[in-house]
Amino acid sequence: MKASVCSQCVIEKDGTLYCMMNTKHNKIAPIGGKGEEKEAPLDILKRELQEEVGNVCIEEIDYLGKHTHVRDDKFEVEVHLYKVKINPENELEAKEDFLEIIPIHLVLEKITSITAYTSLCAIVDILKLKECV
Repeated sequence: MKASVCSQCVIEKDGTLYCMMNTKHNKIAPIGGKGEEKEAPLDILKRELQEEVGNVCIEEIDYLGKHTHVRDDKFEVEVHLYKVKINPENELEAKEDFLEIIPIHLVLEKITSITAYTSLCAIVDILKLKECV
């Protein structure tokens, strides 16, 4: 049974990839979130970017694929994964108090299936940044 559809990404700015630290859940996370009813994955991504990092000038969106996250209650979440390249002049600032934008290379060795969202592990694997276990 499908619980919801999500779109999540890492942001590329000036050749550096960024993710987030979610202090509410104490996990390293991609940027993005859940869709609203009948919202298309790309529309979810754009809305979530706006909500989490504000107005950024998107230069390129690379679709990386889908990841199915199975929650503890067995609900399945279909997560669409992206890499979003933004204009280097854009400021990156988290719009939520519990989120902090961080360069992924600073936390790459800490990213595991325990310390990070499974969708971020999937992105890390797809981009061949490291094997996420």
